[in-house]
This record gives sequence, structure tokens and C-alpha cells, in this order.
Amino acid sequence: MIDAVRDVIDEHALLPPDAEAPVVVGLSGGVDSIVLVHLLRRMNCEVAAAHVNYGLRESADADEAHVIRYCKSFAPPVPLRRTRCNAEARAEARGESLQEAARRQRYAFFRRVAADVGSRRVAVGHHRDDQAETLLLNLLRGSGPEGLAAMRPKRRLGVRECGSAGVREEEGGENADDEASNRSHAHPQLWLIRPLLAVRRDEIEDYAEEQGLAWRDDDSNRDARFKRAALRRDVLPALEAHFPGASDRLARSAALMRRYVDEALRPELRRRFDEAAGREEAGGEGERGTLSVDALRDAPPVWRGRLLLEGLRRWCPGAPRTQAVAGELEALLDAQPGRRVDFGAGRVWRERGVLRFMGAEATGEKTPGEPQTLVPGRPATWPGGTLRAERLPAPPESLAPDDSHVAVLDAEAPARPLTVRPWQPGDRLQPLGMSGHTLVSDLLTDAKVPPSERERVRVVCSSDGAVVWVVGHRLADPAKVRPSTRRVLRLTFEPR
Repeated sequence: MIDAVRDVIDEHALLPPDAEAPVVVGLSGGVDSIVLVHLLRRMNCEVAAAHVNYGLRESADADEAHVIRYCKSFAPPVPLRRTRCNAEARAEARGESLQEAARRQRYAFFRRVAADVGSRRVAVGHHRDDQAETLLLNLLRGSGPEGLAAMRPKRRLGVRECGSAGVREEEGGENADDEASNRSHAHPQLWLIRPLLAVRRDEIEDYAEEQGLAWRDDDSNRDARFKRAALRRDVLPALEAHFPGASDRLARSAALMRRYVDEALRPELRRRFDEAAGREEAGGEGERGTLSVDALRDAPPVWRGRLLLEGLRRWCPGAPRTQAVAGELEALLDAQPGRRVDFGAGRVWRERGVLRFMGAEATGEKTPGEPQTLVPGRPATWPGGTLRAERLPAPPESLAPDDSHVAVLDAEAPARPLTVRPWQPGDRLQPLGMSGHTLVSDLLTDAKVPPSERERVRVVCSSDGAVVWVVGHRLADPAKVRPSTRRVLRLTFEPR
């Protein structure tokens, strides 16, 4: 078996030739990860283990204790990092399945360990039978080609699939575009590797017994309430009984589908997507991107849905990507500007000529919350930007703003303290140079600010609630600098 593992490692360049840093191995205590650590150490590969205790099973602490003993059994011992996570709380808070919440926490921890030890490889124990199970599971879910494609021996490990926030990087995942992934900022070459992908589960267990390796059994792997466990316990054995070698053939089919996806489907999807995006894709987490309505309408129906789902994958990570969702988005093509489809992980707006995709970071900022007090030296910050205030004694004429992101006002005119908050329906102001009042909503309409952008607009208000400045747009006349002004307040907006 070790030769088969070496072949996979060599063929796919899973390990760096200079081995300048350890490989982080996700070590659960199960037979797959136990054997993976043993094999890598036999190959003289430096290893650092990472273990997550979810506390979901009575045996979780015993599993952790076994992992500790196992790492200490090597000479020298395998360095071990451990953490405890509450996957149930995360699943409830974010509306995820328990398995998805645990997976995101697990990979987020692996990323942290890799960063700490300077590693660019995270190894997991997926094997050939996992390929067959994944193919069947996705087939029964009605997946398309991407879902039926095999797991890769090596792929990028993205921030988004780890559930991390505030870091701009590619999504990762089996069908992520590695060319786009290489534009990462936070960890430019972190790879998930699967050295055991060519070997079967029974071969792994035989190896463990031959080497005298003890492992822990996960009871959930036999719990028929979990779909994968039901496939493993009931369906695959029945298939093998009637069709000997079924698991190998399923894995082979998944590998063929992977070649089709990587070599034919995704390059064409990328070409069409670039055209629909006008080759101006933003691409970062929380960034917003647009797809041309005309380009989507002109695309063949089989591609139209894929383009829409690709927009979700790139710009609204975490949003469901099903045919039903694609249908909802397709309906926006014939809707009036201003209509939208909401997801927990973002929303898609119909605007003039485009669909605008907005991730969770961009859409979560509309919740008003508590207004932020604006004082010199303490900027107000929100996902759309930062607003700074400066009190200055300089002559007003030398401080005249030259762009819409700067406002200069009489420091004594508005009642203090000033606050910053999202604009609200019904907000009014007396625009600079005018005698009457106007609604902020009308001002934004006249400025042709699209609905998706309006969610990012903030207003500066005096202590009596009067709107002093629609940030980035119009100053209120009562706050203007006059000849009698002694001190001015300069407000500078730095958009993100």
C-alpha cells in the first residue's frame, strides 16, 4: 500500500520537494488519519497533527486521549495541536447542518495550525471508498457534473469554506478555479492534500493491523440517521454483493467526470463568465460583482443557470446553489430594477442592465444598531467605509473640499455630539444652497444611486436628529461654513 501512496504523492506533487515545513495532518483518531500519520513518518516527512474535539459524542474525550498517546508513541513525538469547538452552537446560529458546521470549524483550525507552523500542506485521510460514497450521495441529491466529479488529490484550501471572516481569498472547494485561487492574499499556497485517495478502506485497515496501530471507531459512521453512514453501512455492501468491484468502478467514473469538469466544463464556464462579468470581476469575500442581463439572456439555457450559480459561488459564498435557486435568479432577468432575491449569505439585486451579487459582509451592514458617535480622533467605521472628523482653526477658504468624500462644516452650527447611522426612509435635509427640504431617498434617486448601493449610505446627524451630511453626497445648508465661522469640522469619508 505504501507504494500506491507514494505514486499518488509523486504524480500530483502533494509534498514540496524541499520539505521546508511540516505537513499538518487532521488527526481524528480514526483508522484513516492514524495510518496517514504513520505512512508520512515512514516516508521521513515531518508531520504536525491537529485534532478537533467537538464534544458531540460520549467518546470524544477518549478519542482525544488516544490521539495524545499516539503522537507521543513516535520518536521524536509528533507535535500535536488540539482545540475544542461547539459545532452545535455554530450550526444553530448560522443555519448550517451539524456536519457542515463541524467541517468549517475543522478546516478553520487546520488553517490556523498551518499558519503557526509555517506549513503549506494540510493532509486528510480521504480514500477510494470515500470517492464512491461521495459520488452516490451527490447522485441521489440530483447533482450535476461538478457534484459527480471526484475529489482532487490536491486542491486549494480556501478561507470561505472554513467560515472565516474578514480575509479576502478564494472560496476553495472541489470545483474552485485554481487559476483564480492563485490571486489569494492571506495564504497564497495552502493546499489540501489526500495521499490515501488511491487506496481502499480495507487496505488501510489491513495496514493498521499489520503495523499494530490502534484506532478509534466513530459511532456516527454507523448511524443510519446520517445519509453517508447509511450508504456505507447498507447501500455499498449491497452493491458490492451484486456488482463486485462496484466501489472501484464508481470511483473510476468520478475520476472521469473530474477530468471532464476540469478540462472542458470549467474552462468554458470561465470564458462565458468573464464575458458576462465584462472581465471586471471583483472576486473577494464581501465584494460585489455584476453579470450582464443581456449576456445572461443570450446564453443557452444550459449555461444560463450555471453562470448564475457561479456568480453565487464567487460572490455569495454560503448561499445555496441549487436549480431552484438558479430559477429564482433567472426570474430576476425579466424583473424591474430594484427587485432582489435574498439569501442568508447575501442577496442578488436586479439593476439597470445587470444583476448585482452582494455577499454577506456587504448585506449585513443595513441593520441599524446603535448610532456611532463621531468625534475627532475616534473614527466611525462600518463595512462600507470609515469616517474621520478633524477640528481645524484654519481659514475656511483653505479647506474647501474638492471631492464628495470630504465635507467642511461650521464646528459650532450642528448640535453636538454628532452621530453616524444608516439613512432611513423619511430622513430629510435642507441641501446646501437651497431653502426647502428634500427626502434623502429622493436625493439618492436623483443621484442615480442603485438600490444595492443605498444600503451602504450613511448620514451624519446632530444631537437633535437633524441630518447634517448625507455621506459622500450632500451637505445640509444649516451646517455650512459662514464668514463668522471661527472653527471648522472637516469630515473625510474613506470608502471600502
